[in-house]
Amino acid sequence: CMVCVADGVGEGEHLSGEFARRFTRLCFDTAWLPLPQHTVATNQKFNYSGTILAKVYPECCKDYSKLRADMADEDCWREKPDRSGKLVKQELLPSTTAVMLTLLKQHDKPRLHALVHGDSGWALLRRGTGASEYQTVYVSPALFYAKQAGGRHKGRNDVQRQILGPRGNGNVGMFNGMDPPDDPMTEEFDVQENDVVVVATDGFFDNCNDGGTSGREAEPA
Repeated sequence: CMVCVADGVGEGEHLSGEFARRFTRLCFDTAWLPLPQHTVATNQKFNYSGTILAKVYPECCKDYSKLRADMADEDCWREKPDRSGKLVKQELLPSTTAVMLTLLKQHDKPRLHALVHGDSGWALLRRGTGASEYQTVYVSPALFYAKQAGGRHKGRNDVQRQILGPRGNGNVGMFNGMDPPDDPMTEEFDVQENDVVVVATDGFFDNCNDGGTSGREAEPA
């Protein structure tokens, strides 16, 4: 079982939206395939969601590059003022945040393999003492890139981590020092019967009150 949410971000909204859709579709197509174990930079343990990302990202870039080749030039470039105020053409890069959850059976127990890149997130809720009462077990933190110093949490003038798509020449370029796609946050959790998982973009979590899935800096209970 797999759930994936990708939220196209950045100045090229129309480009990022298409890139996010293609990324999500490829994740679902790949989730059913037998994949080799793969480790990611932030966590050297095997994580199945990280394995899917490693498999999907190059294919998504190739898939998107074919679409990009047929786009009009004015759809992929924008004039912006430089530091002197002179207008210069800058290429718009597609980018997306991502949350991916895969449910595996390990040692005869269900275990959730989670991956987060950016400010989209997920929450794990567990039934409390009452029949309709649920407690928040975990809420994933929103991941941001600190422009002045590396960090995972939001600060002034920070930007959310993003998975970048390819440039018009097919190269995947770094922009504003943002993280490469092989550096997400990955975690694993044991889950129980009747647990509820909420997966959403930042718009949902930003508008939750204290009685909901709030507290994006929460740690595992």
